[in-house]
Amino acid sequence: MGSFIQLQIDGDLLASPDKAFVFAYYWLGIFRVSNLAIHDQECGTPRSQHCKDIRNIKSFNSKSWHFELNGSNNIVFDHVTVIAPPNNPITNGGIHISISSIGVTIQNWLIIATGDHDCISIGPGSHNINITNVHCSSGHGSALAVSKMFDIIHFGAKPDGKTDNSKALSSAWSGACENNGGGVVLIPAQGRFLVLPLLLQGPCHGVIRIQLDGELLAPSDKQFATGDYWLSIQNVNNLFIDGLGRLTGSGSSAWPSHSANRPISMKLNNINTASIKNISSYDSKLFHFAVHGSRDVTFDHITVVAPGDSPNTDGIHISSSSGINIMHSTIGTGDDCISLGPGSKSINITNVYCGPGHGISIGSLGKYPNEENVFEVTVRDSTFVGTTNGARIKSWSSSYSSMVSKVTFVNLQMNNVKNPIIIDQSYCPDSCGPNDMSKSKVQIEDVRYEGIRGSSNTQVAVDFECSQVLPCQGIVLQDINLTFNGGGQSTSICHNVKGSTFGQQLPPSCL
Repeated sequence: MGSFIQLQIDGDLLASPDKAFVFAYYWLGIFRVSNLAIHDQECGTPRSQHCKDIRNIKSFNSKSWHFELNGSNNIVFDHVTVIAPPNNPITNGGIHISISSIGVTIQNWLIIATGDHDCISIGPGSHNINITNVHCSSGHGSALAVSKMFDIIHFGAKPDGKTDNSKALSSAWSGACENNGGGVVLIPAQGRFLVLPLLLQGPCHGVIRIQLDGELLAPSDKQFATGDYWLSIQNVNNLFIDGLGRLTGSGSSAWPSHSANRPISMKLNNINTASIKNISSYDSKLFHFAVHGSRDVTFDHITVVAPGDSPNTDGIHISSSSGINIMHSTIGTGDDCISLGPGSKSINITNVYCGPGHGISIGSLGKYPNEENVFEVTVRDSTFVGTTNGARIKSWSSSYSSMVSKVTFVNLQMNNVKNPIIIDQSYCPDSCGPNDMSKSKVQIEDVRYEGIRGSSNTQVAVDFECSQVLPCQGIVLQDINLTFNGGGQSTSICHNVKGSTFGQQLPPSCL
């Protein structure tokens, strides 16, 4: 019979309410296990036939799907209860089956309210699914929704790098979006698919996945050197973009103009609950990715590549959005690896390799009236190599009012970085004199730098140029070790800043 892995749940397992864990991919993950049994104490020994199942357990108030199966075979759910408020917009559904899950049985389920989503949803590659005696009360969801595959080749796409495939991609998107249960838009690994500027929009009838295995190629004609976007996705809930393919933005055709009105390679607007994983973006004309008016979006294992002198090619730009995760990614550009604009809230950046580029920046802020505040930002476990800046906060020298607060930079490696730690409230690239003091009305407070180490290629490794109108408050430096590559000791500068220090301080702190 082979050995069993038995998980007996007699008490309550409680997910952490900490906001740091709101946007993780999973709470409990079980991978690469054979002969698994999950049940309560009433089941008895797992050697008994009915205890080889997921049986007699309850799941309450999931942050996303209660259960998700990917690439799993011969799984039985029996007498399982799922409960979430019927008006809950976050819960994705009861159980989701996808990606070659074979021989799944769901029986004697009591499913009571899974938000505004499906009790059970079935994605592509699922075979031999048996559903019996299920009670479903799912808000606006349906009892059973089956996702379908929409291959752009079937809609006339040609991977020759010359044919305009915009209509084929749009048609595949429409089919997936309108299908009850959602669908997968497949860009196969067959060549280069030229696509002109295209808007893909919802709302859709289920989970939407773009499987990017091939290459999408932006036009290089001069008429496409300006514009708002190349690819724009908006008004979609539950969006997944993954694969081993790439976006090629043809940026070199637009960079010589230095115009600010150049297309963003992928613009995400009003997207709620999304994952962008494993894909690459090369040579965008402006930003590679821009996220606006969205929540709960995760970038994972993303690669962004553009020359170090390419203008304004930010890797990922975020504005008016909350719950954005950026993790395990490599970003090298001609501007900020990641930039956070007004209204960036609850942002978590983890394990990012940045370089070349201008570092990870909050701002610039205060340029326009009524900007939203920025707060609860964490940047951790990341490496900066040869960048202009490391951890940067910047606002316009003469600005409108707003606030930056509750920001943490922790465990960062700086290798030959020009400004490893910098607050620049004198940002004024065109009209300010070199000795002008900042009159910024952007309040910066509660910013912590901890475990920042490595090397600076300028002697000033820590530079706080804060506003003389609203000095920086609550700045904390802990365990800082930044050497100067040019010989001699690194130094720090403090203007209009109040704070405290703990642990090692190299350069010696000016706080």
